[in-house]
Amino acid sequence: MRTGWLPAYAPFLLLLALLIPRMWPEDGLGDTFRFWYAGHIVATGGSPYDQNLWASAGATFGDLAKEIATACAPSPYAPICLWPYPPTTALLFAPFGALGIREGLNALAAFLVVIAAGSVVVAGRWINARSPVTRVLALCAGVTSHAFIFDVHAGHFEGLGVIGIVLLALITRRDWRTLGSTAAMVLAVNGIALLLYPEALGAILGRVGQVTDLGWSTTWAFATGLFPSAIVGVVIVYAIAAFAFAVAISLAPTQRRVDVLISAGAAIGLTVPPYLHPYDLLVLLPAFALALALTEQVRQPWRGILLVTIAGTFAVGTWVAVLASGIVIALPGVFPVVALAMLAVAAWAAREAAASARP
Repeated sequence: MRTGWLPAYAPFLLLLALLIPRMWPEDGLGDTFRFWYAGHIVATGGSPYDQNLWASAGATFGDLAKEIATACAPSPYAPICLWPYPPTTALLFAPFGALGIREGLNALAAFLVVIAAGSVVVAGRWINARSPVTRVLALCAGVTSHAFIFDVHAGHFEGLGVIGIVLLALITRRDWRTLGSTAAMVLAVNGIALLLYPEALGAILGRVGQVTDLGWSTTWAFATGLFPSAIVGVVIVYAIAAFAFAVAISLAPTQRRVDVLISAGAAIGLTVPPYLHPYDLLVLLPAFALALALTEQVRQPWRGILLVTIAGTFAVGTWVAVLASGIVIALPGVFPVVALAMLAVAAWAAREAAASARP
């Protein structure tokens, strides 16, 4: 039996097993029930955009629907008391909604753990690390980060975003036509879902004003609170992000340039939305993991310093950013910029190492 995977994956699996009880979603908290209930509505032939069904969830399911009942308490016809996502997401949860409430919630929670853990493994394999140490650090930094643990605990599935970034990088690296056909297929599936539920567009647009209240951890909020002048803060923070993005791509090794472009593009994309949750930072994992891989050409002791800095920033820094957000306004919002800076530094270090190795 081949056991070559053990050195790289055993620490990750051990940490995952220890953390599952901590990250497992709690009844009445997070969005696990919301996602199960959307699937339940679809599975029973209803529309996830039927306001009356959401308004009655608290009376039907009691404390399990506490979050929904609270959202619908002021007015059952408020935009917040409704499914705010594209209909394809409700269809995704229909198999869980077809189960009983307890079985469905447990199955959905297990699915969320598998998706999140799988996304870390996918990112760890994608970086093609030559050293087991690099892969161990990437996997362990991912599974211990606040973004990973809170993502599962809150009942979300940002791990799908991580997998999507990696797949996009793999497809783009090999065939632009495949990328185009894949994008067309995704658009077609979502288009068909919108035809099945035409009321979805109104529900989604109705929530736009609501989600701007969730902007406490955005890059915009961090930038505007950094200096007395909001404009100066925005200019400085986004100029740093743009500079780091350009440096990372221009200095990246040729064989990894597409990977750097995609992962850095995901980081840039995270600086744009007017709202952001700390668990959304999980989509930065490919950027941090790739930065770790780029340092493999760097000589010691600088490689060790870079490895500890990059892995520690994602594993520990995501916790510090959330815990210290009361001291530094919207501190999680700086993380996309930090990811770009890490990529830029790693790409520069790799370029310098390659140049010094030439005869």
